[in-house]
Amino acid sequence: MRSATRPADIADHPAAPRRPRALAALCNDLTATRTTYPGTNLTLTYAVKNR
Repeated sequence: MRSATRPADIADHPAAPRRPRALAALCNDLTATRTTYPGTNLTLTYAVKNR
């Protein structure tokens, strides 16, 4: 089972520098919705994978 502090979904970032920033902002917005995984009380957390 995943920890509440560990990202549930990690997106690999593209090469262009502005794209990871935009993707990180999207991840923050999605995480802020505090959506739970269906049938559980686990909150989905999104983050951009560091290289």
